[in-house]
Amino acid sequence: MAESIKKRASSLANIADAFHIRKIWESIKTELDALRTVANELRTDHATFKTAADGVETLIEELYDDHATAVTWMTEVDADSDIMGNIISFNMADGVIGGDFGIAGTAAVTLLGSGNVRYRIGGQEYYATLDTTITLEDSGDIVQNKYGAWRILIDRTGAVTTQDTGAQMAFDNAEDALLCLSAVAPTANTAVIGYFTVTDAGAGGFDIGTTNTSGGTATGVVYKVQNAPKKATGLTIANGAATAVGTTPERYSTGTKDVMLNGVRIAQIAAEADKTFDDADTIGQSQYGGWLIVTNLAQNATYALASNGIAGTVSAMTHADAAAADAALDIIADQLPPMFCPVAKLVIQNLLGAGWTANTDDVDGVDGAATFTDATVGTWDRAALTGFDSHKVTPPTIPASITAPLVAGLTAPKPASAPATLSAAATSEVLTS
Repeated sequence: MAESIKKRASSLANIADAFHIRKIWESIKTELDALRTVANELRTDHATFKTAADGVETLIEELYDDHATAVTWMTEVDADSDIMGNIISFNMADGVIGGDFGIAGTAAVTLLGSGNVRYRIGGQEYYATLDTTITLEDSGDIVQNKYGAWRILIDRTGAVTTQDTGAQMAFDNAEDALLCLSAVAPTANTAVIGYFTVTDAGAGGFDIGTTNTSGGTATGVVYKVQNAPKKATGLTIANGAATAVGTTPERYSTGTKDVMLNGVRIAQIAAEADKTFDDADTIGQSQYGGWLIVTNLAQNATYALASNGIAGTVSAMTHADAAAADAALDIIADQLPPMFCPVAKLVIQNLLGAGWTANTDDVDGVDGAATFTDATVGTWDRAALTGFDSHKVTPPTIPASITAPLVAGLTAPKPASAPATLSAAATSEVLTS
């Protein structure tokens, strides 16, 4: 009996286990079906997503190529923009820009102005009828048979003033007198319209404010400025040879020089194999000196103008280094009358245990160490309008049509939309008990 009950109990237990197993299997099947549904939806979504991703990739690749095309185009346009800016700057340079005016010595103590003048100051254009009476600044009279020089300026109101060299004038010639105006800064907010030199053979010399500017024993010359100074004077062809030490170690040499002076192209100035310094300028012990080498007033040679802008006398230069000498030369280059063209500059370091003297001590050797820098032709550059080598009579060439291709319209198709949110139900735990 007991054995029978035990067998029946075992049989019932087996039935219960089988039922439980079936229930688990049904649960597993349900979840497998759910997972199959999710997997199938994900598979479909993957295909859709791949189509969208491929479209995005195609679009990105085209945009990548377009970026390179755009950079090429913008690089060319940027360069052209700089050139156009320089052309505008060239055409908007300060100074005389037109008119029909005259300046002359006369039977009076003043200069005679006539006509009208158009000019630009600070980028703004002005027009004025020239003063008929132009008074000469009087910083000291002119010694008999010597020369004096004035810069003639006009301001924004049309008032005309003059500047002399700042002391009694006793220059040996008009060239020295004019070059010394390089040491005088033009009055702010004015345009230079001319220069005037005078000499008087009379016993008393030229008494400014008393002696007539023309007639009698006085001889005056007017140099009317024709254009903005920095574009009226400059090299038209590169120097025929680099400026260097002369055939004599104490001198310098220059190549041929082709220049425009005050708006006029002059005949080529010959090369100089062994040019003597015009003044016996000096350099202090262990110091530096500098010269701006310019065409002379006679337009047949050069003049070595000391870094202080003083011609016709010895200049004692004491610059601490080459940079200081260069800075001084930049100033006189900016203030140089347009009848003179810078062709080169020279900076010398004194190597002697005493003072260095031009025409006595060598330029580049035992006595001195020289650095020559030639002016260049180039074109007008609005970013380099001051200092040495900023005289540029050549305007930039107008850029040709842009040759770089524009970016074409997009050809890549619009990317497909990404798959929607999954609709398959989430799976649950397989075993619930």
